[in-house]
Amino acid sequence: MNNPPYLGADDIVVRVEGRALLEHAKFCVDKGEIVALLGPSGSGKTTLLRALAGLTLSDGEVFVRRMLATDWAPSKRKISMLFQDPALFPRMTVRNNCFLWSKAPGHDSEFGNVYAALAQDFKIEHFETKRIENLSGGERQRAAIVRLLCSPHDIVFLDEPVKSLFSVQDRANLTRELRNTLRRLNKTAIVVTHEVDEAAQICDRLLIIDESKVVSGTFQALLENPPSIRVAEVLSQGLKVDAEFLDPEWRQENFPIRLTNQPKTRADNAKTVHVRATDIVIEQGGGFVVQRTFESSGRTMLDIRKESGGKHFCVIAPSKTSHAVNTKIGLSVDPKAIRLFDSSGNRLENSSD
Repeated sequence: MNNPPYLGADDIVVRVEGRALLEHAKFCVDKGEIVALLGPSGSGKTTLLRALAGLTLSDGEVFVRRMLATDWAPSKRKISMLFQDPALFPRMTVRNNCFLWSKAPGHDSEFGNVYAALAQDFKIEHFETKRIENLSGGERQRAAIVRLLCSPHDIVFLDEPVKSLFSVQDRANLTRELRNTLRRLNKTAIVVTHEVDEAAQICDRLLIIDESKVVSGTFQALLENPPSIRVAEVLSQGLKVDAEFLDPEWRQENFPIRLTNQPKTRADNAKTVHVRATDIVIEQGGGFVVQRTFESSGRTMLDIRKESGGKHFCVIAPSKTSHAVNTKIGLSVDPKAIRLFDSSGNRLENSSD
């Protein structure tokens, strides 16, 4: 590669038990960039991090700090990683766990100040003298993040760092604190998450594993123009139906959503329609019935299905409205919000625009 990235891979292949989780994948991360890594369960997110860190064998080229690092041992790559199980020493205090880094090459006599600033950032001062085995799950996770960031390494990987927190608000607060601190320390970071809202809150850019390849882009760009149905479903809840949906007679008989304008004729190779939940409008009428309501990211979601039965999907309830279970509702969609995909799940130019 003529201009090697600060961190990245070119034509990387990673196999687990004979199956290629990643195949000829390519991506890059800039120095100081915070990237969120998403993908379906089992798609290889953790495996990708391990391959970059040198903990899992891979083919292809891996770059670390703009140098070809494919054959480097993990110790030479100098990447710090927080696993889902943070592996803190249970009988040691929080402070002593973090101070294991104090003798590491690259740290100077100011380590105490580094730790003190991080302890304040993540609000662990009041339990820093407790042993890990006596902490709550949330306290243990904060301690693990502080220990990771005490590392002198400028590249860090975090595998679902806020997953163990139960409260949505606690996860949002910790995600915000983590982004601010990563930015202050100028760390280059890859953060694995299953939560789209957390990814949007923390990242400069997204990496999404899509059938063994890696798709890259800003959150808004990929949300508005997903290159595949798989990326669309990773980033947004919504409706996925056969492309016959664009035919008025089929829609009236099978899925009675009103289109606010008449779409153009669909492409012959269009197989699937996807509409984000945010683009489906609730209106008076019938055709659908509310199955349950639930909260997601501060919004009220309705789980609905056709009155005659069939698949469930989600829509967002307008603010200051109430929809009890078994309430009948109508739905409408602007054709410009419809995304079309072919039989392989790849995005087609919207014939509805």
